[in-house]
Amino acid sequence: MEMKDIPSALSKLGDDVLNGAESLAKGALDGSKKVAEYIKLKNTISQAESRLNAGYIELGKKFEELYGTKAAPEFADLLAQIADARAQIAISRAELVALDSAAICNNCGKYLQAGQRFCPNCGAKQFSDPTSFLDPNKE
Repeated sequence: MEMKDIPSALSKLGDDVLNGAESLAKGALDGSKKVAEYIKLKNTISQAESRLNAGYIELGKKFEELYGTKAAPEFADLLAQIADARAQIAISRAELVALDSAAICNNCGKYLQAGQRFCPNCGAKQFSDPTSFLDPNKE
C-alpha cells in the first residue's frame, strides 16, 4: 500500500467500523424490542389466565349453590373435596379462637385451656405466674 492510499483506506475502515456499530446497535435495539414484546405478551397471557381461573372459580361456586348435592354423580368427588375443605377451615378457625384464650403447659408445651391448674397431657401443675415454679411455697 502506498502512502497516498492510506487516507482512503482509513476512511473505508472508519466507514466499515461505523456501519458495523450501526448494525450492532440496530440488532441490539431489535432484540430489546423483541424482549419487550415477549414480556408484554407473557403478561397478557398471565392476566387472561387469571381471569379464566377466576371465572372457573365463580362458575364452580354458582354450580355448587344451584345444584349442591343434587349434582350429577361425576361431580361428587369435587363436591366432597369442597365439603372437606370447608370442614377443615371451620375446625382450624375454631382452633385459632381457642388459641387466643389458651395457655401453654410449663412442662410439656401442649396447649391447655386458660385457667387449668393441671395439664391434661402430662399432669404437671400450672403456675399463673411464670416465675412461681422457682418458689415451691407459691400457689
